[in-house]
Parts: sequence; C-alpha cells; structure tokens
Amino acid sequence: MIIGLVAVVLAFFLVRSVQSRMSAFNPDSRLDGGQVALESAAQFHDAVSSGKSNAVCKSADSNAFQSITGFPCAQFVTYLHGKLGKAIRRKTAQPPAVVATRVILEQVTEYERGDAAEHFEYTINGSDAILTNYRIQSEALQH
Repeated sequence: MIIGLVAVVLAFFLVRSVQSRMSAFNPDSRLDGGQVALESAAQFHDAVSSGKSNAVCKSADSNAFQSITGFPCAQFVTYLHGKLGKAIRRKTAQPPAVVATRVILEQVTEYERGDAAEHFEYTINGSDAILTNYRIQSEALQH
C-alpha cells in the first residue's frame, strides 16, 4: 500500500517535471513571453507619455538606451518625451520573435509630434520583462 502511494507520488512529480521542461518548447509558452513583451512595451509608452522615467528605468537594463543618444535612462526618457510627446497609437509590425527568454519586438508608434519605428529587446523571466536594448527612428528626433 505504502509502496503504491510512493509510486503514485513519484510518478506525479516526474510528469510535472516533464511538463515544465516541455513547456519551454511549446509554442504556446513562447506566446506568453511575447505577450509579456507587448505589455511591457505598452507600459514603456505610457511612462514616456507621462514623462515618468522611473517607471521605464526600473524595468530596463542600464545600457538599454546607450546606442541612441548616450544618455542615461532618465535623461533619455525626458529627451524622448520632449521630442515626441505622448504616444497616441502603436502597431506591432509583426508578431514578437521569441527565442528562449529573449523577445524582439518591432513597433510603429504614432506620437503627438511624429511617427517612430521602435525596436525593443526584452529578456523575459516569468512575468517580468527587462528591456535590454531599445532603438528608435523618427524624423521628429532630428529637429
């Protein structure tokens, strides 16, 4: 009786272990990472629209914005908000590209003062997304 119970418990844990490992290769689990990235990009736009650099910087790698202006995060968010204003509408150009824990997201965003092509790279850890690289192209940033 006890041996049977132990066997059932061990089988349960073995099945759970295999399920969690297989979810890493399950396309549906990749959509979860893509969804986390999409939600993080929406939060990014909300924070930039409000000029709230803390909300952006707490979920971004310290070097995420260095390739654009060389500004640290808070100064970059202030710069971006000043040049583009509020994000009005965004469109994801294609589904997020998910590779393991890395998600690449391309969006076109309509801001008050011009449209922008944006490139986001996130590292996903469960429901947390860390912005590791961000690039933007917009005519409004040239003025």
